[in-house]
Amino acid sequence: MADASRLAQDGGQAVHPGPWPRWPQVSPEDEAAVLAVLRAGTWCSATAGAAEVRAFERAFAALHRPPGEGDLDCVSVSSGTAALILALQAAGVGPGDEVIVPPYTFIATASACLQVGAVPVFADLDPATLCLDPQAAAAAWSVRTRAVIPVHFAGCPADPPTFAALCQDRGAVLIEDACQAPGAAWLGRPVGSFGLFGCFSFQESKNLSAGEGGAVTGRGEALERVWSLHNAGRTREGAWYGHERIGQNLRLTALQTALLRSQLQRFPDQAARRARAASLLTEALARVPGIAPLCPPPAATAHAWHLFAFNYDPAAFGGRDRRAFLAALRAEGVPASAGYTLLSGNAAVARQATVNAQRAGVPLPDGGNAALAVARQAADRCCWLHQAVLLAEESDLRAIPEAVWKLQRAWG
Repeated sequence: MADASRLAQDGGQAVHPGPWPRWPQVSPEDEAAVLAVLRAGTWCSATAGAAEVRAFERAFAALHRPPGEGDLDCVSVSSGTAALILALQAAGVGPGDEVIVPPYTFIATASACLQVGAVPVFADLDPATLCLDPQAAAAAWSVRTRAVIPVHFAGCPADPPTFAALCQDRGAVLIEDACQAPGAAWLGRPVGSFGLFGCFSFQESKNLSAGEGGAVTGRGEALERVWSLHNAGRTREGAWYGHERIGQNLRLTALQTALLRSQLQRFPDQAARRARAASLLTEALARVPGIAPLCPPPAATAHAWHLFAFNYDPAAFGGRDRRAFLAALRAEGVPASAGYTLLSGNAAVARQATVNAQRAGVPLPDGGNAALAVARQAADRCCWLHQAVLLAEESDLRAIPEAVWKLQRAWG
């Protein structure tokens, strides 16, 4: 009989041998919604399928519209990456411009800047949330700073009112990267409503998923530019072959938006489950020496919990590095993973930034990557649990701190 106190990777019994919730989850309502559009043959959002797409856009905009305000709207697009590129284009960001971004994020936050000819400038993170630090962003400012893109990392709002005030004071554009944060809010105000634009993703891993897809939230003429750019430069009132801008086809299909509309019906219940799970894990894991869950500020009144992230200190685990810790934790049945590598050290990003600066005839930012101490520690020590894990039953969730305690007692 296997010894329950012995580590699973050494032949002991795993703490959690059973499965975790799968993602994406499919309901009969999802199947019916997609099948209805499939049978109707109205798949394209530029033609007869536009009504289905528009219905989703209204519902998604309503989820992020601040109470008492009626002007926030939404354009659905082909991906979160496309959302970021379109937002930058619609904001007029281009060659010679600098955009302040965090280095600890998916590459799209930086590559979108590079795609429009601009240069990403990396600033350090808030250690409590691993979101972009407003003070670090202000310190990275230059005369060429045209925009700031804070990422609502893991679903936690990145202090958007402070960034909104900073950008307003200095004449720059705020674009919220909310790809991990649908439904999140700061003091009751939803993300995606603070900046000129909010950008969202519906890629397969996301809390709302259509396999691929994205959305841009915004208002008025600015959002109309996004609509035009994502629809081959057309305008809503113009002719089919009337192209007033040089745009692209970055539309989402009616099939995808039917799936998303169906998922929106159960989204509030899933969000509540994730929040309860995150509270349970935070309380339990904070007791383990060497484990420090991220700590959302009280102003983050709604956290999307796309990830549950915590920092790991090897000193409390006998000096074992994060790779060894994660391997042992996975052997115990807990599907934890390492997080991002730093974009500030990505060779492809650096090469294209150099090319963009040279083409625009401007110098590269001076020393923008030097003071990234928090980001560097996050890249070395942060561990993740995917949002689907947070949908597990409480008995399964309690296996996670149990497994971490087991490693700490064996190694500490």
